[in-house]
Amino acid sequence: CGMLVGKDPGEGKGCATCESFVLMGSKLRKARFVVETQNGSIHPLEELNDSKLVAKSRRICCLNSFDMGTMAKAIKDLDPQPVLAARLMGVRTPVDPEDEEVTPFDELAERSEGDKNHIAILRADVDSLGELFKQQEGLMELAAMSLALSDFFEGWITALLRRENYQDSTYLIYAGGDDLFVVGAWNSALDAARTISIEYDRFSCGKSSLSAGVEVVHKRYPLKKSAELAGEAERMAKDFRPEKNTICFLGTALPWEDMASVKQLVNRIAGAVEKDKKASRGFIRRIFEIWRVYEAGKSELEKAGKQGADLAMAARWQRWRWMLVYGLRNDLGEEGQAIQNEFLEEKMEPYLGLTARWAQLATRRN
Repeated sequence: CGMLVGKDPGEGKGCATCESFVLMGSKLRKARFVVETQNGSIHPLEELNDSKLVAKSRRICCLNSFDMGTMAKAIKDLDPQPVLAARLMGVRTPVDPEDEEVTPFDELAERSEGDKNHIAILRADVDSLGELFKQQEGLMELAAMSLALSDFFEGWITALLRRENYQDSTYLIYAGGDDLFVVGAWNSALDAARTISIEYDRFSCGKSSLSAGVEVVHKRYPLKKSAELAGEAERMAKDFRPEKNTICFLGTALPWEDMASVKQLVNRIAGAVEKDKKASRGFIRRIFEIWRVYEAGKSELEKAGKQGADLAMAARWQRWRWMLVYGLRNDLGEEGQAIQNEFLEEKMEPYLGLTARWAQLATRRN
């Protein structure tokens, strides 16, 4: 509606529809039960203590637990009795322990390591789900797989984000079906993406995978636009290679298995920068400059008709390599040479730019 919506229900000047969404959201994050009345209205409740509302119900659902006893006790004198159900729902909201208010994005950013002006948006979903469904041999198998996916996304991801290293720094906007949407401190959301990928691989016994897009945005950038950027990053991840199973972070798509190597490099660079403040910003900028030269050389080779394995091999022996060999050693001595060797021996040159940008986030002090 374009009108202001307040932080708390009734505080703002938004339209009735917007205000109703704010009220519903504030109730849902605390709800243990959802009551559906005979006229179809929905009411999230912390406790089943509204006897008049329960008397009008046609369905009562218990969320994220199986407290059937409480529901049965609440309806024991009703005739006809409403349908009782239980279901998992993806809910994970960081709150202030003192007033139980939802943590604003500004505070999420403050809980990041390094840069505290940005947050991360994570979007992910299962790869080639249609093909996965086609492999099932009957309705029973289809139903079982659909239920299992719902349990993973709506139940297990909620439990995962309640772990100590995520519970105060990640906000689960949505998880259900075969996809998810998380907002958090930039390093927490990125780490959660990798953890979710590992857990999904275990869940599917390695027979299925998921791809993700992680976009880093300013803490006050509009969430709708941020979601669109993360969605585009997710599409880049899926288009990176036929088998998918990929993440796109800071505009660079890479297989999940390469993330650990890049993170190790970033940690090494961050450690070197912390030891030598004088070299810090220049050292990281130097890596970024080398990446630009690498990309320019690769582009020229592509114009000359190189592609695939031939392109990768030819690109490894361009001017950027000599800049890396002599430049990093000159910047940080032995530590710079160790970082240089890691890039070369592990063939990490496609990730020079990602490593530099990631290291900038990790070492930036506001």
